[in-house]
Amino acid sequence: MAVALGPLAIIPASFLLAYAEVVFRGQSVQVALGELFPLYVVVGLPIGYLVTFIVGIPTVLVLNKLNKLSLLNITSVWLVPLSIFSLFQEPIILFWAFFTFPAFAVTVGCWRLYKLVV
Repeated sequence: MAVALGPLAIIPASFLLAYAEVVFRGQSVQVALGELFPLYVVVGLPIGYLVTFIVGIPTVLVLNKLNKLSLLNITSVWLVPLSIFSLFQEPIILFWAFFTFPAFAVTVGCWRLYKLVV
């Protein structure tokens, strides 16, 4: 259930990213909600599901086997490589925040649903 529903956390995260475009980059509300929000959802959902299946499930299985399963450990698995990759992008902080926020939303969404089931 967590794998099926957790990545849907991209939807509220995308809304907040679109709103951040209005506040921090001066986008119009019409552009942010009419064009950017749907774009973030259409692009973000497949990425969220793909990464959840390719990285998330094996990570949870390995951490569970090692008795180290926690939200902090799961978050560290994607946060460290993403942070290192962000160092080579311009502008660093915007790239990092743009990808970290939705990734964290999906991680927390999956984690909360996992904890409800287990």
